[in-house]
Amino acid sequence: MRSLVRGLTPRGRQPAVVGLLLILISVSFPVLAETRLALLISNASYPAEIGRLENPHKDSAMVAAALENVGFEKRNIVALRDADQPTMRLAVADFIERIEKAGSDAVVFLYYSGHGAADRSERGENYLIPAGAKITLAKQLPILGVSLSEITKSLERVSAKARFVVVDACRNVAFTKGLKDAAKGFVAERKLDGMIVAFATRPGETAEDNNIYASALASILPTPGLRAEEVFKETQLKVAELSKGMQIPWTEDGLLTKFKFKEGALQTEMSRAAVEGRETQLSKAEEARRADELARAREDVRKAQEAARKAEAGRAAALAAADQARRVAEAAKASVAKAAAEPQSQKIANLQQGTDASANLARSIEVELERVGCYPGQADGRWDTKARDALRAFNQAAKAALSVDVPTEETLREVAARKGRICALSCAPNEKLQDGRCIAIVKSEKGKEEQPKETGTCWGGDGKNLVPCARPGQKRAF
Repeated sequence: MRSLVRGLTPRGRQPAVVGLLLILISVSFPVLAETRLALLISNASYPAEIGRLENPHKDSAMVAAALENVGFEKRNIVALRDADQPTMRLAVADFIERIEKAGSDAVVFLYYSGHGAADRSERGENYLIPAGAKITLAKQLPILGVSLSEITKSLERVSAKARFVVVDACRNVAFTKGLKDAAKGFVAERKLDGMIVAFATRPGETAEDNNIYASALASILPTPGLRAEEVFKETQLKVAELSKGMQIPWTEDGLLTKFKFKEGALQTEMSRAAVEGRETQLSKAEEARRADELARAREDVRKAQEAARKAEAGRAAALAAADQARRVAEAAKASVAKAAAEPQSQKIANLQQGTDASANLARSIEVELERVGCYPGQADGRWDTKARDALRAFNQAAKAALSVDVPTEETLREVAARKGRICALSCAPNEKLQDGRCIAIVKSEKGKEEQPKETGTCWGGDGKNLVPCARPGQKRAF
């Protein structure tokens, strides 16, 4: 080359040098014939019903920088942040118009980072969730979300050299817990001609809000000599490696051209070794993930078997209780039949016996109530208003809660357990309180008070029965 330049005249040397420089530049930096257009949407601002995200804006910035590195001019990259539904729809419509104007050689790249979900209807569609959308039911997705299939079908209709749709969504946060009738993760999308549709994780699975997919894609996208499908395969392997097999990206490849994001010599042997190594790591990570899923499945089976055993034990206990109830019912039925068969005289005797027992119990309670100063007069066993009032007075004074309707053994035990007087002593108008008891006030003909007579309750001569006190020196009961 030096001899060629040296052989030229000064007048002809300058054009030749310029031509050679242009040839060298064209060899080193091939001129892109096609127009490369990109639309990036990152949504992070969501209400509590769905859950705010931390990384979408960072994801979008990383991918935008990588696209600039592979020939997407900055003026042809449109980036939206926290776009609501109308803004997202208008942005996609404007994007399609730009593609139409660019012509059939256009290369199209649409990237979305944010929330997404799929409904469980027969259609089974995937939806991108606009910023600020308050979605709580899967049935609201077609109304408040943005259909992914509508976007891909619209892009399919417009003529372009290559189309790429990348969905970095399905975040595993509050949204997937609150939207109970939505499917976990995305459902599978059909393959579209002339388009690669790439997802951050496989159908039916969710991804953490961890920036792994975007960083892996952005680092591999500028690799010289890699075909587009190899870029996404390498991204899949790297994400699997970084997540230890917990996140496996998924790609539907319908591309009909051998497209490279960046031309250049590819170190084939090194690339092949790297791919084989990563595929081995992916296989190991997949085996570890499957082993983990198998262990969880076995644990679920164990829990189900334990629940079945407990249910069977509960059923056996219920059957035993039902059998016991049946025996009790049969015994009661037999008692009724026996009572019906008894002679009338025996029934009367039994009734009389029961009445006597009830009267004796009432009398014993009345005696105890009288002992503690709550029952006025003499015990008669009739359990009338006077007895019930006496027991109410006892309840109030002793802070008890005994039933006053009928005499019971419990009432007798409770009253008998008390020591000394419980109810306050209340004397009649013609009596006065003296030494803890009521005594009659006796006046002489002159109107002066005379020696009081004995009143109250005393023991009789037999020392067993209680009688009204009638004379001084008589032994008092209390």
